[in-house]
Amino acid sequence: MTFLYIGEYFCLQIDAHVRFVQGWDEDIISQWEATDNEMAVISTYLTDIADSIDPITHVSLRKERNILCHLSYEGNNPNEMHLIMKSPIKSVPKITGTPMLHPFWSAGFSFSRGHFVIQVPYDPYTAMLFQGEESSISLRAFSYGYDFYAPERSVCFHMFAIKKNIGRRQRHKFWEHETIYIGALEKSLARIIGITGMAGIHSPNNYFRRDESRYGLGHVRPVKKFYSTFGIHPDTACVENRLCSYVQEQMHRELQSYLRSDAMGVDYARIDFEYRESQVSPTA
Repeated sequence: MTFLYIGEYFCLQIDAHVRFVQGWDEDIISQWEATDNEMAVISTYLTDIADSIDPITHVSLRKERNILCHLSYEGNNPNEMHLIMKSPIKSVPKITGTPMLHPFWSAGFSFSRGHFVIQVPYDPYTAMLFQGEESSISLRAFSYGYDFYAPERSVCFHMFAIKKNIGRRQRHKFWEHETIYIGALEKSLARIIGITGMAGIHSPNNYFRRDESRYGLGHVRPVKKFYSTFGIHPDTACVENRLCSYVQEQMHRELQSYLRSDAMGVDYARIDFEYRESQVSPTA
């Protein structure tokens, strides 16, 4: 992605096989501007294209959009435990006039100021990595001061391998070549876990460290703040349940009020809040 960027004001990343609605570009720019946050990244998993776009007017037929609030740990050993994104939830916006804060980033759709891909570029030393990529970038971006938002309106839809696109299930996947690059995935997982501390006290120290300052963490926010705020427990490789109940509306209403006066992101240093199933209100 960084190699394609040549200084444009905005940067858009999407999956392949995506169809846009009429006027999508003006719409997504207006949504980003409505956040009043220079560090806003509008990112989500896309909805399937079936019954989503009017064939005559090419406008969206959907009222809901996807929220990213599900994740879990995966791994065979304590030092291999890493966070993976789970299926999103569909929700009609309860907050209108602006995209809504949610905790995570998705590779399937990401719209931001161009400096996002300069500050948080893809790590070229993570060969064969698929699961763990999005959580790693979520953490790295958070540490640089970026905030993730679910769009208020969907501006494009994905041609997933269902219904008339069922034949796409037969397409080859890159992980089919895993046997050619034996050990590459394990090294990549060790690197992202070591950099982000995803496995807590079990995170490896002997990972490949080349260019870690370039593809590692920023200094705006500690990743421990991300873990504690959103109910993630790296030492025990578990996450709090029902985070979505907090994210669907309350998270935005409360945390957006901590947006810096210079519009350079939410000031998490002022937020004393740790999501627990029994606690759903932050204090300053």
